[in-house]
Amino acid sequence: VDTRGVQLPYVDVVEMTVVGGGLIAAKANAGEVDLQARGLDFSDVSILKKGELEGGNYRTLLWANGAASQIAIYPNLNFTDPVWRGVMRDARFRRALSLGIDRRMINRALYFGMATEGGMTALSTSPLHDPAFLHAWAEFDLEKANALLDEMGLTERTPSGLRKLPDGRPMEFVIETAGERQEVENALTIITDTWRELGIRLILRPLDRDILRNRVYAGVSMAAVWFGWDNGLPTADTSPMYLAPTNQEFFSWPKWGQYYQTSGEAGEPPDMTAAKRLMALSRAWNSARNTAERTLIWREMLAIHADRQFAIGILSEAPQPVVAASGLYNVPEQAIWA
Repeated sequence: VDTRGVQLPYVDVVEMTVVGGGLIAAKANAGEVDLQARGLDFSDVSILKKGELEGGNYRTLLWANGAASQIAIYPNLNFTDPVWRGVMRDARFRRALSLGIDRRMINRALYFGMATEGGMTALSTSPLHDPAFLHAWAEFDLEKANALLDEMGLTERTPSGLRKLPDGRPMEFVIETAGERQEVENALTIITDTWRELGIRLILRPLDRDILRNRVYAGVSMAAVWFGWDNGLPTADTSPMYLAPTNQEFFSWPKWGQYYQTSGEAGEPPDMTAAKRLMALSRAWNSARNTAERTLIWREMLAIHADRQFAIGILSEAPQPVVAASGLYNVPEQAIWA
């Protein structure tokens, strides 16, 4: 009902049309949708706002994004290549990769500086947010990153300056993407340049979404890029299972997730100390007696992720464009897209 108590009309029909991802912003700009957020990215805001000002029968809202990270890189700790798996399981390598990302440059280039720069953790509006977790290993520091890689013993290089793996192969780090978001490719292009200063060649491999997931689950993908945790706004009473290796959808440990999901019939049991601790904490949360105990468990789990960099977050909290037709009411101006 409106402010005068008059009953407003219901939405009595919902029509959903399947189109190519590249057409969604154009169709929204042409006034062909009543409510649209899925398939729209921050880069679409300018054309949507322009269409709105030029008489488009819609309005463009900017909602907060509830994902823990807009873009996150997932080194596959269950990768079938034993040499690469050994390198990626060393936390110093994952920390070096994170330190080698110029998040400020990516933020300015892709989001006009409106995103939050840092690793993957609870967002600023979550009661579990801790700035120390956000900034852990997230400053751009090539000298420190190179020192970590040297400390690992990865000091030998090819004539072109690439570091060598322990078996002598050049360090070529392959990241697979679903090829659906232009900002991902743009961010990885920037990262390619800075990682080259670490002696690492980044190779981007776009794949179909289903093929990408199946490769990750099978352990044949070295690394993948995706959003961060779907829920970046947890409270102490939110289950922390998604921070533990309980699900293959977390691309850093698909085999461990399969092991949990199938009660040991598939996958591999976690064999890293930090991963085992996350599992123990997840179980402890289930039997915690009060919110204070659950808060302590959450904070330790977030601290482990921040320190171990299981997934390397890049940016978070970039506004999500939402197109709403002018005649559609009760659409909130401020909300969370998640």
